[in-house]
Formats: sequence, C-alpha cells, structure tokens
Amino acid sequence: GGIGGTGGSTGGRYSERARAALRAAMTQEGPTLVQSFWHSLMAQRDLLVSHTAIINGFTENKGGLKLLGYLLDTSHTQLLQLTQYLVLVASTAHPYSELLPDVDQLFRPKGHRLMADQLPLAFHLCRPGLPPYGVLSSDDEKDRQTTVAKLGEAVKPFLPGQSEEALDGLSLNFYLTFWRLSLYDIY
Repeated sequence: GGIGGTGGSTGGRYSERARAALRAAMTQEGPTLVQSFWHSLMAQRDLLVSHTAIINGFTENKGGLKLLGYLLDTSHTQLLQLTQYLVLVASTAHPYSELLPDVDQLFRPKGHRLMADQLPLAFHLCRPGLPPYGVLSSDDEKDRQTTVAKLGEAVKPFLPGQSEEALDGLSLNFYLTFWRLSLYDIY
C-alpha cells in the first residue's frame, strides 16, 4: 500500500489533501515562511563550508570529508526542491515573485556573506520570479527594465573588481541574460 498502509487509491487522496494544505500554508503565510526556509538552508550551506571548527572536525575523522560532502549536497538538494515546489504551487493569486525577498536580500542574506558558489544559487532562486522575455505591454516592459536594473546593481559587488570591465568585454546586460536563462530556454 500507500502511506499509512491504507493501500489502493486512498493514498492518492491523502496525498492531494496534503499537497493542498502545504500549498495553502506556503502561500497564505506569505513570503515570511518561505524566506525563512531559504535563509536557513543558505545559512546551513554557509556554515558547512566556512566554519573552521566544523571543517576541522570533519577532516580529522576518517570518512568525515565524505560526510561533509553528503551534508552539503543534501542541503543544496533541499534548497532546489523547495524552489521547484514553490514554482509548481505558485498561482496568479500568489505569484512566485511575491514569495521572493528583495533582490538585495537575496544576493546578500542578512548576517551571511554571499560566497562565489552561491551567486548561481541566488540566480536559480530568483529566475522563476523574473519578468519573462518577449512581447510585453509597455507597463510590463517598464517593470522588467526596473527589475533587471535592480538585479544589475545587486550583482555588481560580486564581479571581480566590482566593475563591468571585469566581464572581459561582455556587457552587464549579457551577463544578466545568461544567468536568467534556464536549460529549458536554451534547449
């Protein structure tokens, strides 16, 4: 059988009710609950790779480095799964972009430095909430330009030398376009 040993089709009914309840909790609580999840998962990743006592404890014990890698992979997987789930449950009443923190908070979580490996992660989190490319109404186009400008300002501090010249001939708009695309957009 299914969950709880009930078997048959009842497992699907419970699963649908559980999904609906989780969707309601995630969207009705607003961005506070979701942002808390994202923040705690990013803080966990930050702690696993930057806290010297943790790193020393894992590297001194036999097999500890493998465990550290497993913990880091697990926290990364949870972060990606949460994002994927939120994209699936977002609706017109509760759009994904409303669940996101401000761009500056996303790229520099409160109390935590943004590591180089988290820049792609921050783009992954905000990508579904960014305005789409293509033919947009004039109001939507202004919104997209404002969002992209804010994103550019948030990203500049993470460029080597904190300037557009560090992109070696690429424009900041091209850089942002690259990071905004998903594999689905390219393929």
